[in-house]
Amino acid sequence: MKILGLRRDVACGLAMVLALCAPRLVAQTRDAKPVPQQPRVPLTPPVVIPPRDRPPEARVGTGSIAGRVIDGTTGRPLARARVRLTSGGQPARGPVLTDADGEFVFTGVAVGSYRLAAERNGYLPQPFPETRSMRTQGQSLTIAQGQTRDDVEIAMYRGASISGRVMDAYGEAMDGASVMVQSATRGGRGFGGQSQTNDLGEFRVSRLPGGRYVLSVRALTGFQNDPGDQVVPMSLPTYHPGTLSRDQAQVISIARGQAISGLELTMIEGVPTVVNGLVVVSNGGAIGGGNVMARKLREFGAPDANSSIRPDGSFRILLPPGEFILEARAWPGSINQSLPPNLRTENQLFGTTRISVTGAGQGSAAILVGGGATASGRVVFEGNAAPPKSPGRAGVPVYGSDGQWCQAGQATIGDDWTFKAEGLIGTCGAMPRAMFGAWTLKAVMFRGRNLMDEPFTFEPGQHYGDVQIVVTDKRNEILLRVSDDAGQVTREFVAIAFSTDKSKWTQFQRYIHTFATTAPAPPAANRPNSPPVGPAGLPRMTGLPAGEYYIIAVDDIAYDDATDPVILEKLALIASRIVVNDEGPVEANLQRQALADVVR
Repeated sequence: MKILGLRRDVACGLAMVLALCAPRLVAQTRDAKPVPQQPRVPLTPPVVIPPRDRPPEARVGTGSIAGRVIDGTTGRPLARARVRLTSGGQPARGPVLTDADGEFVFTGVAVGSYRLAAERNGYLPQPFPETRSMRTQGQSLTIAQGQTRDDVEIAMYRGASISGRVMDAYGEAMDGASVMVQSATRGGRGFGGQSQTNDLGEFRVSRLPGGRYVLSVRALTGFQNDPGDQVVPMSLPTYHPGTLSRDQAQVISIARGQAISGLELTMIEGVPTVVNGLVVVSNGGAIGGGNVMARKLREFGAPDANSSIRPDGSFRILLPPGEFILEARAWPGSINQSLPPNLRTENQLFGTTRISVTGAGQGSAAILVGGGATASGRVVFEGNAAPPKSPGRAGVPVYGSDGQWCQAGQATIGDDWTFKAEGLIGTCGAMPRAMFGAWTLKAVMFRGRNLMDEPFTFEPGQHYGDVQIVVTDKRNEILLRVSDDAGQVTREFVAIAFSTDKSKWTQFQRYIHTFATTAPAPPAANRPNSPPVGPAGLPRMTGLPAGEYYIIAVDDIAYDDATDPVILEKLALIASRIVVNDEGPVEANLQRQALADVVR
């Protein structure tokens, strides 16, 4: 007999157990306290994202883009490369992988302009169309309704590399030395890469784009904070092939994907200078702590050395030969020392000074710190239009003209265009840019000096009065009439205008201006960001200060080359000369040159 599918003996056993346990279970149930009811948690309604905040959906069309990815050096196809399609900076399609033949395809592409980007292990990311030169910056792929583009070829390159060995003055391998590669152009602002030597003194800096570089080496030990009284000879920061000055460093030119090996560098040994300094508060108050950083003048990157500021305001810092900017950041003695530095920033005091270190021995420096300088004066309008309405608050037109630290501050501008600026700190200079609509900055005059043409250091706690910020609605214009090899007027060129005064070649965007058209130049109706056009439909270059300039038109040029003094020297040999002023536009009739023929 089965009960509920169980054998009879098993069912009877269960029945007996239930019969024996039933009284106990009933008693427990009778004596148990009621379980309190838990409050019901209301369900969270689903979050509804407004349509304006939703990511754009990929548009579907009838076009397609196909092509292949190859190794730019060998020409062989690259499989497993990831290719992305974007439009207006937004993803247009999910990434696809290339097949064994390096081929890829995007289907269902809607009408519009697109860019591609390829990524692959062992290679540098590569956009298409390429953007290495000034004329290719604005290029894109334009797809019409039902159009198929199957001719796309993306050439990828492995990163260039520089490898070699570093030794000390005695021929022993430098272990743990820091090797840095920086751009030889743009004042060294372009960072290439860095590495560290191994126990054999060997290094390799990889993943470098093609370009022109300088290489420097810094020993791991030596420039410690707050050096003691005993200073011993040590390896000084050295530039390849063996100099203490960046200006005397040898420029290393390297092509895309190229590997330069076997470079040998011997570090220079010397006794550095101990600089004993004092940080003084402009209002006579006490120092509560802080630090001093030393940076090589006109060089960029990490500080060359740093030191803490003692409670009495003194500091000691160890420096190699060279020109340095000492930057002090301190806080008053009234600040609670238990607070972390990031909570003391509102009350920080700042100051800078310039120091020249010539060699071994002792040096001294004093840095005046304070809460920032103030300046007052008037905005002066030169031009034909009526002055605009005062903005009330605006940025003072200053910036770090020599790359050193600068705090620009804010200005309060009255209805009569008088102003007062506060919080001005560091070595600064004026920057030419649009200020109030059509008005552009022409000059910043102080005691007969135009601060746009030279650095100016604001001393903490000082007031600078009677400053005139001169703005104008007039335009210094150069109309560009460029002819190709056949003598026909062309819109496919890069024009470069640079001062005949070589000392101003470091002031890019002020005394060096460029004008570039895209390649190939699309119809004007399809160029929402097309360059400005002057009378007779000629392209125009604007914004150069009055003066004499070289001017030349070339077929194309890389960004770095347009500001490289070595390249500018060669361009100046065949460039035309032109005088720019605000009396009216001047026309430049130029024959387009092949850059490769000029700089070879």
